[in-house]
Amino acid sequence: MDEGRRKGLTRIFSPSAPTSAIHGIVTRMLVLAHRGANRLEPENTVAAMVRAMELGADGVELDVHRTADDHLVVRHDAASPAGLLCDLTRAQIRSALPEVPTVAEVLDVCQGGLVNVEIKNLPGDADWDPGDRAAELLAELLDVRGGSDDVIVSSRNLATIDRVRSLAPTVATGLV
Repeated sequence: MDEGRRKGLTRIFSPSAPTSAIHGIVTRMLVLAHRGANRLEPENTVAAMVRAMELGADGVELDVHRTADDHLVVRHDAASPAGLLCDLTRAQIRSALPEVPTVAEVLDVCQGGLVNVEIKNLPGDADWDPGDRAAELLAELLDVRGGSDDVIVSSRNLATIDRVRSLAPTVATGLV
């Protein structure tokens, strides 16, 4: 599919997209690979994301957590065999769980595709962060990357979504 057309379709999720341009009608469903091509490669890994894009997915969905030294890593669960991700540095995670990528690494391999970044941050979660530091770090990362990524930021926590919208009002968001 040509890049301009795909980009236009993903903009329907953007709060800044003019609704008159799409008349409120979705004409094509997008296929997002949940945690990448997780039946062919280990989920939430660079290999799974690359494979999903190679297979023709319009994009991917991934789960993000903050590390002790303020990096964002991609993994479904906050708890790992090495400990809670929020208690470990990026170097410790890289050493103990080498398959766990950073968000930037995944965005790099998903250029041209839509990336739904789900921030895991609910009260009661093992790594609950009422200050929404992961939202801040993600907004900073997307800004540093110059808006070149086609991203939707989602969360089950409305406060987290509100924080993203306050820091990055042009980034599409979704409550799941």
